Amino acid sequence: MNCIFCYENSDQSLSVEHIIPESLGNTQFILKKGIVCDMCNNYFSHTFEQGLLDLPFFKEIRHKLNVRSKKGKIPNGKGFILEPEIEDLEFHKEKTLEESIIINKKIKLKKNQTLEVFIPIYSSPQTDNIFVSKFLGKMAIESLVIYADWYKCKMEDIVNQKPYEKLKDYVRKGKRGQFWKYHTRSLYHPDAGFQDPKTGDYFKVTSSFTFIYSGTTNVFFQYLIMGTELTIDLINDHTEDIEKWLIDNNGKSPVLEQILSFNYL
Repeated sequence: MNCIFCYENSDQSLSVEHIIPESLGNTQFILKKGIVCDMCNNYFSHTFEQGLLDLPFFKEIRHKLNVRSKKGKIPNGKGFILEPEIEDLEFHKEKTLEESIIINKKIKLKKNQTLEVFIPIYSSPQTDNIFVSKFLGKMAIESLVIYADWYKCKMEDIVNQKPYEKLKDYVRKGKRGQFWKYHTRSLYHPDAGFQDPKTGDYFKVTSSFTFIYSGTTNVFFQYLIMGTELTIDLINDHTEDIEKWLIDNNGKSPVLEQILSFNYL
């Protein structure tokens, strides 16, 4: 077996590859040993995956989903106080999930006065972050393996197509100053739920992904996480074709439609 990124023999590789990091709650989408070699796996982890997990947007997601680090810690969530004065605070969770609030500045309160309002801060992922860009590119290539399995196709025929070589090279190495653009938009509030028309029950969408095939020349990868949709073009390093597709299709979100349709099956 050869690695899908560097094409080196990976028969002796020992580690599986998580398409979405375990630190974002993924226990389902995992590639077996050798599909991504140990060297590429380690490179991804050290060069951009940890940087991605440390971004405020993803730390908030990990806090909300109670996803622990390898040391067993849940990242703190962010918020602020409105009264008696605006001040930042952090929501802390113990290993037992017991919650506490950390205020980094001393606030003078009158006797029996309470802090009236805590509002969680939901940041948005940056549109020009190299960690997000490479992470989406990695996810896109690796997710092709999942799709090949779903549709009973030969993996090499799907993943090793020449138009994807530029993206693979960018994810695995990349040139100094090179940046592969991606499109981001917020579809709904992270706390929002959807109602199942059959049962009346509400459910929340954590994350999902899908591909968009537009004509014969465009392949887009969409990743939805806690209400935010991220889209990357597997062939071109710009977002013009993605933006045109969204305009032509009235701003639809195939990844969200996929989740809702699955729920109603």
